[in-house]
Amino acid sequence: MIIEKKFYQSLIICGLLGVFIVTILRGLRWPNDWAEAQWLISYDFGFIKRALPGTFFKLIIFLGGVTDIESAIKWISSIFLFCFYSILFLVNIQIVKKLQFSLSGILIALLFFTSPYVVMSAHLNGYFDNITVILSFLASIFIIKNKILMASLILTFGFFIHESIFLIGFPSVFFITFFKYFRLKKIEKKIFFNFISRYLMVFLVPLISFFLITTCHGTSEKMAISTKVTEYLSQFGFIHENKNITVPKALTTPLLYYLETQSSQFLLRILDPVFLFHTGMPVFCFLFMIFNILKNNYGHFLMILFVSFLLIILPLALHAVAWDTSRIWTYPLIVGLFTLWGVCEVTPKIEIAGHESLSYLAALWIVINFQLFLLTPLMDGEQERFSNEIRVLLYGLPLLLVMTVVEKHYCLAVCCFSSKNEVHIDQEPLK
Repeated sequence: MIIEKKFYQSLIICGLLGVFIVTILRGLRWPNDWAEAQWLISYDFGFIKRALPGTFFKLIIFLGGVTDIESAIKWISSIFLFCFYSILFLVNIQIVKKLQFSLSGILIALLFFTSPYVVMSAHLNGYFDNITVILSFLASIFIIKNKILMASLILTFGFFIHESIFLIGFPSVFFITFFKYFRLKKIEKKIFFNFISRYLMVFLVPLISFFLITTCHGTSEKMAISTKVTEYLSQFGFIHENKNITVPKALTTPLLYYLETQSSQFLLRILDPVFLFHTGMPVFCFLFMIFNILKNNYGHFLMILFVSFLLIILPLALHAVAWDTSRIWTYPLIVGLFTLWGVCEVTPKIEIAGHESLSYLAALWIVINFQLFLLTPLMDGEQERFSNEIRVLLYGLPLLLVMTVVEKHYCLAVCCFSSKNEVHIDQEPLK
């Protein structure tokens, strides 16, 4: 019986992987000129933000005697992208396992695997977003294991790769830290100050790094660095479309300049009804799952839920300093996933008892089907692959595999006659 159960669970995992791969292929491409230019910028020109990956890349090129630089960028970008997607897949499977392979857990994984974030992250192959997410995951692991110093060092390292980790990776790490400490405590003034004093290092050192990165160098010095980098990038024939000029300028322009020039568009971007709908639906599903887990187990769960909501939408603050709107709108989805994963990991044991809410399962299924045919606005004027007919064919087999196994072995018919989702957690005292 146990062997049979493991077999059918393996079939579900294979089906989830198939769905994940199809969604990746919808947006996957080689690194564009912007991404390639970033990999070529190192600290040889001075202390520049986002120059750490290029510094390591230059060292690898030198030690390996590599002459085909463009191919090397493609290879190293592909390696990081593979590691990134492996982590995302493992995080989702861990959530499914913690939720005992319940129908809602499986649908949550499908929700993320068909989401605009997966499409956009494949499209951003070569960008440093995936590296910061990998580091945020590692920092979260160390927080869960009470390795505070290591978590702080990893976050600090991440700021030198891309400062956007402040609004993408930082929120999920903070939530896991917050939830781990307060899940069985009342949020009182004395306890809150104890929390700050205990975990100050996790957040203070990275924030100091962020301050140094965004304020270093005067205007004239930055202009001189930008000129040097432009001359250097002009040597590479595969850097086109003036990216040899725009990338150095972007990396040496002060954050305050972007705030002054872009903040006027913030409300228009944040209130865009199309993106609100596309991102709001899966974010609501993540929050409702978090709510379902918390409500029967923590007396002050509303405060924790409110904190999780604020941190999930925090990446949208990037609309005040950046104009790549569609890219920014996908960021709450990765924070939402890591927030749910943090709740599942920190909670000792989750047992699904009774039946799951029909309305919630229906909402998940509707959103998943909507995302299957959603066209995510991509960068550089590009469009997603696959027509609706092709998507039906590609998604059909893995989805059919998952839902057939679920229906046969997880009593789907019984779930459909129930409207109550009961989640019980055997709590363990804090040590």
